[in-house]
Amino acid sequence: MATQGVRLSEFTLTDARREAGIMSRTVSAQVEHWIRLGRAIERAPAFDDRAIKSALRGEISPDALDAYERAIYDVEHEELMRTAGDNERDFYRRLAKRQTAAGVTADELGD
Repeated sequence: MATQGVRLSEFTLTDARREAGIMSRTVSAQVEHWIRLGRAIERAPAFDDRAIKSALRGEISPDALDAYERAIYDVEHEELMRTAGDNERDFYRRLAKRQTAAGVTADELGD
């Protein structure tokens, strides 16, 4: 089998190393496993990411997502926050100001 190198973030590699040890896989096998899972999820007939994308854009609350959508949202949101640029930081600052103006506290937002 031909192989090719791929750059992964240290964050992803750390997670892959930890999970690979738990699952008795090599790091490469763990990353390939995650890729197959992600591909299967995206190809599943019931998978519709419109609500997830709406929540990521701040158009709907993540609380409006079902458990399955919320799990995917959490992964996508975490990645966005790790790689956030000035535009994203500005967006979330504006969102926080709107929430504060609406009387929403951080405790009410949950995780």
